[in-house]
Amino acid sequence: MPTAEPTVEIQIVRDARVPGPYPGYTLSADLFLPAGGTPVPALVTVLPYRTDLGGAHDASYRWLARHGYACVLVNQAGVGSSDGLPHQPWGPGETDDAVAAIRWAAAQPWCTGDVGMWGTSHGGFTSMAAAGRGLPALKAIIAMENALDVEHDIMHPAGERGDFLRLASWGGRMLLQQILPPLRNHTSLAEQRRWRRRLHEVEPYLVELASMGPGDPRWRERAVDPTAVTVPTMCVGGWYDPYADAVPRAYEQLTVPKKLIMGPWGHVLPHESPSDPIDFLAIALRWWNRWLRGIDDGFMDEPEVVLHVRGHNAGWRAFEAWPPGKDQLVLGTGASTVLCTTPRAETAPAPIAAYDPDPTAGALSGLRGVAAPARPLDQHTDDMRALHFTSEPLPADVLLCGRPEVSVRVAGTGALPQRLVVRLTDVDPDGRSTFVTDGIHRPGAPAAEHRVTLGAAAYRLRAGHRLRLVVGDADFPRLTPLPEPAAFQVTAVAVVLATVADDAGSPVDVPPLGTAPTDRRDRQAGWALTRAPVADSVEISVGSETGPVLTPDGHRLTTNSDVRARVRRDHPEESVVTAMHTGTVRTDAGETIAGHVTLRCTQTALHARATLTIDGLTTYEKAWDVPLVPLS
Repeated sequence: MPTAEPTVEIQIVRDARVPGPYPGYTLSADLFLPAGGTPVPALVTVLPYRTDLGGAHDASYRWLARHGYACVLVNQAGVGSSDGLPHQPWGPGETDDAVAAIRWAAAQPWCTGDVGMWGTSHGGFTSMAAAGRGLPALKAIIAMENALDVEHDIMHPAGERGDFLRLASWGGRMLLQQILPPLRNHTSLAEQRRWRRRLHEVEPYLVELASMGPGDPRWRERAVDPTAVTVPTMCVGGWYDPYADAVPRAYEQLTVPKKLIMGPWGHVLPHESPSDPIDFLAIALRWWNRWLRGIDDGFMDEPEVVLHVRGHNAGWRAFEAWPPGKDQLVLGTGASTVLCTTPRAETAPAPIAAYDPDPTAGALSGLRGVAAPARPLDQHTDDMRALHFTSEPLPADVLLCGRPEVSVRVAGTGALPQRLVVRLTDVDPDGRSTFVTDGIHRPGAPAAEHRVTLGAAAYRLRAGHRLRLVVGDADFPRLTPLPEPAAFQVTAVAVVLATVADDAGSPVDVPPLGTAPTDRRDRQAGWALTRAPVADSVEISVGSETGPVLTPDGHRLTTNSDVRARVRRDHPEESVVTAMHTGTVRTDAGETIAGHVTLRCTQTALHARATLTIDGLTTYEKAWDVPLVPLS
């Protein structure tokens, strides 16, 4: 049943000043406090996203405050109304800010001294990092839809260069945030000084990120170690999220009391998802009550793992562990491209398939890690643009729960694939191909056999459907196309599926959305795929619009983004990603302030430009040209 809404009054304090971890600067925090003065536990979130731009997720903080928790939303150094210069994104300095915020919250008269930390994406990463610092006041965390290894989970998927997300999308949005003027106390000298310092002394995040190619040693300090976490942790992820594999990986490595929830969402809070939302705040409340108030309602006696199983008879099931079983289904090729239970056994088999590179493949996979609302489409056309190996119809349902392991044998050791992209799909009797999971592998040395671990999945394959392995070297636009992809021949493939009995686990009811509040601010313009048959090219465009959002100080903010990627099959070296990000503010005094960011990423360079106008007059303009680490 949905959690009843209490009638507790709350107090909201904007721009409370939190001492930073180093002398000379303070952090800005928004507080959502239960009225009455009785000390309560605190929930801290620390983000690099400006709170003065509209108060995203304010409704969730208000809800939790009405249920007896002091919510503390903090901007990191150099962001919004916080002093100082920005830290390196995902670096140790951000964690230092989180530690300072936790210590400050625990010492406030409205706090019992017990603190929880939570956040989505960047906030989830910082929560896990702070939970490894051994803070006595921090009692538990909830980490949602977050990376563990910034290089491999976000910026360069599995170590392969990706420009669409890291530079054009995320980097462009962060540059727009940097140039927009303060929208809180915007006439104060302190706010004006912070803003002008960001404009004239701070290089955008994307400049450093563009310089850091795959394998750059600077990435190593931007990874979180789940084994260092010392407090109970709830891991929450979505199967359509960029971090659909990172969240289960975190859960597997934790050595503390823990929970895992994986639902049918993209990169969005579970109760704010446009499809299949649940009353996640009711679940979070039980977690916080257990670890911050000592209220034992049996929550931790329930199964640790709750998964939404995709595919046939989709629905929620509970398991005691992840992965939940050790059964296997092994399929491999014989003398043809048919997957069967009796794989080929020759020591020097002849090739059964030859790969003709196609850098346009991958766009139908739903832009995982690129656009939150873009779920996979029918994979059939992409399947045909790569090598595909398909089983006979399955005699019974197969419940996949785990990470498939794939081996790909190539002819000879001289024709080394530059990279391997392997997808697993579910093919129905009409030939429709549904994405299940995928994996990326960069062969480190010439070898006859290459092993690829695919991402975590919970998926039921229906009897009568067929299983398909798709092997190529492209995943556009998530991966930047190889400029000179090489053909190769395959002599055999095999897949090992981690399975459980079809009746494994137990059905579970998750709380329906009910009265949980939402802050669905994005009006997504959606995404489009355009294929030009004559040129054999493909263009992906992702657009979004937010607002107008009324800021706490009475200004109205509208933002728009349009990110595009284009590649031709016969000229992958000419692939390009472009982006336009705009933010328009109508101030309470009637001024119109417009920030505009444009980016262009080629195979070799990033070109970025930012401008700011006030009532049509350009007051700021700057451009950056950064060489990109070449692909090989």
